[in-house]
Amino acid sequence: MGSLRRRAAGVVAAVMALAMVEAVPPAVADAGLSPSAAASSSTVAASGKMAVPPLDGGEAGDGLSRPDLVSAQKLAHTAKKRVEVLGERTESSATFVNADGTVSVRTFTGPRWVRGTRTVEGKQESSWADVDTTLVAKADGTVTPKAVGSGLVLSGGGDTGLVRMSKNGVGMATAAGVATSSGGSGVLPKPVLSGDTATYAEVQPGIDLTVTATRTGFETSWIVKARPSGPLSLELPVTLSGLTPATRADGGIDFANAAGATVMVTRTPLMWDAARDPVSGLPTRVTPMAMTLTEASTVPTP
Repeated sequence: MGSLRRRAAGVVAAVMALAMVEAVPPAVADAGLSPSAAASSSTVAASGKMAVPPLDGGEAGDGLSRPDLVSAQKLAHTAKKRVEVLGERTESSATFVNADGTVSVRTFTGPRWVRGTRTVEGKQESSWADVDTTLVAKADGTVTPKAVGSGLVLSGGGDTGLVRMSKNGVGMATAAGVATSSGGSGVLPKPVLSGDTATYAEVQPGIDLTVTATRTGFETSWIVKARPSGPLSLELPVTLSGLTPATRADGGIDFANAAGATVMVTRTPLMWDAARDPVSGLPTRVTPMAMTLTEASTVPTP
């Protein structure tokens, strides 16, 4: 058990973002208490048809595609058009055979698609879906993004953990409630959902907590709505499964699996006050928070 704790005075927002490392095949390793708790959208049937959303910006040509390189080469030659090789598509790249027989690959900086399965007329078909971080409430009371490869699950309120992610035998989950320097709470309010963000109002008096789903993980923000009278500590207990944390020089944390490969990272924690640029609307005073790591807790400080 560990915790992410922030200490701040007069802070309007303190932010921590966690993401999975995309270089880890077959799809970036996620985090959560148990692999069985995660969404199974990254599982693909070994056989069956492939449903594919088109690329935008003309990158898919006329939408021509074939499952393998040989058939794509034949079609590109006869049609004199570019053809995507579906068997080579990944979550963040697409491979094409061009009309002249050359091969090109388009890569993205993050996941563009989620690979999964769908049932058509009683049969399982492999499919690709565009990544969609829009949060939706599920029948079991949890909240999840519509389509991501991270297995991200958020609390729907109550005495459940705030966030969990899990895949490939490793995981991360937060304990129930949120603690502050004035004490902890084991119960979360029901979140208000808006696009990719869930807002848990008044997790402590005068403090809102938001969780934003990203293409590779999530971002948490504590919104302090009134200047505190003294230093304020915000804590988010975390349980790891199959992961070993290590702090980086920039204040973030790397999480390695049993093989020593980094499969999850956090960016440098930041905080800012209410001052905003009148043109961009962005914070004008942003301060990174140093982070120290102990066996019991992970503690960022300004």
